[in-house]
Amino acid sequence: MKPSKIIILALATTALTACSSDDSETTPQPQQKRQISISVSEKPFATPDGASVKGLNTRGAILTTPTLNEFYMTGVYGTKPSTADKTATKTETGKWKVMNDYWPETDDRVNWYAYNTPNTPGTFNLTDADKRPYLDFTVKEEPVSQLDLLTSKTSDTWANCGGNLFFEFDHACAALRFYVKKAKNLADYSLTVSDAWLCNVWKEGEFYLDDNTWILDEEKGKQNHPLYRDHGQGRTLNLSDTEFQALDSHDDPYLFLIPQSLTAWDAAGNAEECYIKLTCQIVRKADNVVVFNDDAYFPFAATLAKGIQYDVNLNIGKNSLYKSDGTKIIND
Repeated sequence: MKPSKIIILALATTALTACSSDDSETTPQPQQKRQISISVSEKPFATPDGASVKGLNTRGAILTTPTLNEFYMTGVYGTKPSTADKTATKTETGKWKVMNDYWPETDDRVNWYAYNTPNTPGTFNLTDADKRPYLDFTVKEEPVSQLDLLTSKTSDTWANCGGNLFFEFDHACAALRFYVKKAKNLADYSLTVSDAWLCNVWKEGEFYLDDNTWILDEEKGKQNHPLYRDHGQGRTLNLSDTEFQALDSHDDPYLFLIPQSLTAWDAAGNAEECYIKLTCQIVRKADNVVVFNDDAYFPFAATLAKGIQYDVNLNIGKNSLYKSDGTKIIND
């Protein structure tokens, strides 16, 4: 019996020695995190004839320096976002710093999407069926609260770029600035405007980041945007019949809208179509009689494209001013 015990003890000793040998091997280290660095540029707006508009950026032409100082970026590989949104911020020295600045743990190609939603109502999503990336976007009512939606995309592998990404941002909205004057056929009348609103404009949509296209969300309805406000301060605009005047409050000259086609109100009862509502007073100069002091309606139509700045000239005359019931204000 004793020899058997010796064999068992010997085997046990060998097993313990083997375990001790495994423990002494070097433990594999986790893969070192790979940092991301970025560089950024911004395309200027263009006019309808294709010319670039210098100085117009995410707030308005009154600003002379770019206002893109912060944006989100999301990496996608496979069928879902690889990471939560990363925030990129411009430092005082003009360089960009990415919070949580690590490349996803994959050697596959990563599609990167960037968008300036920290101050813009937009949410990143992937479609259910084909996993197309898009942003839900809502236009704010007040121009002074608006920001243009800026987006960019790039695609690369870590092996190819070493974490260095370049984003060229483009404008996803249209920018409108309004000017107004009185038509020659109202030369015998004074026309004073205290408030002006652009009415019945689609306010929400989905912007698809791979092909830079919009789909309007017509279920969310339309909204109105102020162009000129009295604010109860007696600030009025006396229209000239020789020169166009800016129809804005000076601190927010541009209105940013989702690209869309606006159909003019036909003055026949379809109040869902587009018009400009003017709170105004019309006085006949010959006898100083107030012939109108209420809201007037000016039918408005336009086709708006992304990345285009529009200077809209409104020529207000007898044939374009209507009451709410669709009848003309002045018939002489």
